[in-house]
Amino acid sequence: MRTPAMDTIIEEAPTSKSSDLTMNRSKAFAVAIGAVGIVGFFADYINLRSSVTRHLRVEEPIRMASNRPIMTTFFEPVEGGCCGMTKQGHDNLVDSWKRAWEGRGWETRIFTEVDARKHPDFEVLQNKLIEAKVSEYDRRCFWRWLAMAVDDSPRGGWMSDYDLFPLTLTGERGLELMKQPGFKSYGGQVPALIHSDQESWDKVVQMMIKIVSPTIDLDFISDMMLLLYLHQHYSEEELGITAWEFSIWKKLPYIRVDGQEDPKIDCEVVRTHLAAHLSHRAVQEGFEVSRTYPKIKEEIKEGEYAEFRAQAADVMMKDVDQCLESSVE
Repeated sequence: MRTPAMDTIIEEAPTSKSSDLTMNRSKAFAVAIGAVGIVGFFADYINLRSSVTRHLRVEEPIRMASNRPIMTTFFEPVEGGCCGMTKQGHDNLVDSWKRAWEGRGWETRIFTEVDARKHPDFEVLQNKLIEAKVSEYDRRCFWRWLAMAVDDSPRGGWMSDYDLFPLTLTGERGLELMKQPGFKSYGGQVPALIHSDQESWDKVVQMMIKIVSPTIDLDFISDMMLLLYLHQHYSEEELGITAWEFSIWKKLPYIRVDGQEDPKIDCEVVRTHLAAHLSHRAVQEGFEVSRTYPKIKEEIKEGEYAEFRAQAADVMMKDVDQCLESSVE
């Protein structure tokens, strides 16, 4: 390897053949060779360090992330809010949902209308829903099915409501459940927690598109009612259903204890269910009837239980952690 420094030394070296000059030239040449070696060493070191750094900063997080399944929810706000909640209340609940699932070893993902419109039959289903006078909110519930049907992520396939919170359903357990093929509903006809491969997602979507109409024999049309209708009128083999379970706790997982003002987390429920569904109905009953709504800082007034579901969920998840930690001990 030849450098400008070497060229300078060689060009300026005297042509005298005296021993002193020869010795000086030899020393100069040795210094140049040493400089080249040092430069080469540091270049190799820098390249090696850069390679290791790239591996640690880029490749390693990707490798680690690939071990975590993805839990997806769908959220497309209705203008002005809906269902007893403001838009801020919905945003808070989505944030709480995200924290809860990531704390259980999952990656999270939020689909919107943009994702639903990727399905080639979006307009077909949308027009049929409008013709059947399905509300804006319930139309959005159908959109999530379309979004899931075009999702080809190998770690995806999971969908939950954003008011569904994990109990024993860790990311590790989710990976095990994913190994079973087909369409799996863990809330029965309530589509609060589903895993399905892409083909099975689209199969159910196509059947929904086929049967939905203003004349269908239902009191009202929602994705829950349509899923129940399919389950009642078709075999599980026709639908591709491989699991139709009731592994979700449909109430607040709390109990009342005599002499205690605040409700107590029910650890038996926590340890025997995949998740808890803090639906509108569940929190209403917990607040107004069973008084099992968890204690939160804000003063809750009558009718505000839905708006503060996010705060209630945060408290619940801390109590759930205590249950699970005590069961390990």
